Amino acid sequence: SVVLPRYPAEAVRALRGARELGLRTAVITDRRDVPFEADVILDAPVGERLVFDAHTAPLALAMVLVEAMADAAPLRTQARLEEYERMIDRAGVFADDRPGTASPPASAGNARTR
Repeated sequence: SVVLPRYPAEAVRALRGARELGLRTAVITDRRDVPFEADVILDAPVGERLVFDAHTAPLALAMVLVEAMADAAPLRTQARLEEYERMIDRAGVFADDRPGTASPPASAGNARTR
C-alpha cells in the first residue's frame, strides 16, 4: 500500500483490518515514524517545498517494486493484465480520445508481453 500524508483514515483502517486477519502488511510512506502499524515500512521522502507535496520518490519506489514483482512471475503477470483489460473493457472504464474508435485489445500492445 502507498499511504502518504495526511494518511487517509480509510487506508489506515484497511491496514489495521488486514493485520487483524493475520495478513502481513507493507507500506510505502514518507517516513518511518508514521501514525499506523505495518510489518514492513519503506520510507521515501515527500518533497514539501512546493505548494503541494511532491510524491515523486514514493511513486517511483512503488513503480520499481511492481516491476520487480512482475519480473518475478511474468506468466502470472501477463494473465492478470489480460484479465484486467477485459474487465475494464466490459465496464467501459476508459473513453478513447478519438471518436468512433475502439480500444485496442490487450494483445495489441497495451498490456505487458514477455
